[in-house]
Amino acid sequence: MRAAVRTAQRFLSASAWQDYVTTPVGALANVTTDAALDNYIRSGAGTTWHIVGTAAMSAHNASYGVVNPDLRVKGVTGLRIVDLSVLVRYLRSRYNSFILRQRFIFFSLLCRAHILRRLHISLLRGRQT
Repeated sequence: MRAAVRTAQRFLSASAWQDYVTTPVGALANVTTDAALDNYIRSGAGTTWHIVGTAAMSAHNASYGVVNPDLRVKGVTGLRIVDLSVLVRYLRSRYNSFILRQRFIFFSLLCRAHILRRLHISLLRGRQT
């Protein structure tokens, strides 16, 4: 974040902006050190709207992405992510219908896994006799 703020400051200090941006506004005007900038960022940073793509979904064999289509975290056993972070990009509609659909898929996957696990255990027990 510090680098992003510094880049924005350099960008806005270009001569093309001299008639539009005259001085920094608010607490940023008094920031002179990295520590002060970190405090400024910490006090003002936050999220807006819906954050998506922070745990993007990709194909099972893809080298990118955090979760596969079964919502399992790649490289981790027993962990799934069920929220908007698995979206690859913003939707042009309300998110509620997507969340409801995603939850339905997730619980369907869990039920299927549970049924298959019980079936597997039953089959193993049947072989032991």
